[in-house]
Amino acid sequence: MATKGILVNAVAPAVIESEMLARVTDQVKACMISKIPMGRVGRPEEVAELVRFLASDRLSFSTGFCYDI
Repeated sequence: MATKGILVNAVAPAVIESEMLARVTDQVKACMISKIPMGRVGRPEEVAELVRFLASDRLSFSTGFCYDI
């Protein structure tokens, strides 16, 4: 589809501050955070900003990629 100007990408959110994460025990949350290089969970607005970029005209060359965030 790239030759027709259609880009296809995916977004794979990891540990993001959410209602679902709020149901996880502090021990489990600490274990997950210990494996994240940034040392913290992501924020919904960070995921939204990535999606906004992927849907914008600013992205014209990336296709077939899964963005882990």
